[in-house]
Amino acid sequence: GVQTCALPISRLPARRSGPLGLAPDADRRRPLWVQGRVEVLQQPAIGIVGTRHPSPHGAAAARRIAFEVARAGWCVVSGLALGIDEAAHLAAVDAGGGTIAVLPSPAPLGLRYGARRLAGQILHAGLLLSDRPVGTPPAAWSYAARNQLLAALCDGLIVVEAPEGSGALITAEDRKST
Repeated sequence: GVQTCALPISRLPARRSGPLGLAPDADRRRPLWVQGRVEVLQQPAIGIVGTRHPSPHGAAAARRIAFEVARAGWCVVSGLALGIDEAAHLAAVDAGGGTIAVLPSPAPLGLRYGARRLAGQILHAGLLLSDRPVGTPPAAWSYAARNQLLAALCDGLIVVEAPEGSGALITAEDRKST
């Protein structure tokens, strides 16, 4: 069911503990804020990220990849941004799979303008997640922290169309270091 809560550490799969900066007997400095179906955290997960301004080919590729990943039982993780992220989340929902939207701050402040409808669809298929306190508005630095969290939640990461220096490529670098 849909719920909003600070996620207790015991609800996270053990394989996520190291990348999320957890010791077996320790807590995160900040709890994870979640809304939705926390059971999707148990699924293997693939991050799909990329540009906010994809070509038609890039958007189609993101949709196809996310659809097949979700249909195969993997959770699709992305950042709910326009472009590749949005295409990936929508395809996962269309495939009947799980998806996690990693936000720069908890909803509603962490939702970009125009994302409420998609966020509602994600709540039925997966999870909205952030590591910022409730009521904290997103700031420029919170997107870098969001990208690190996104990378830590994934078993692998696929970048679909990303310009030099983009957040998607920074996320990929974060994933390489986990």
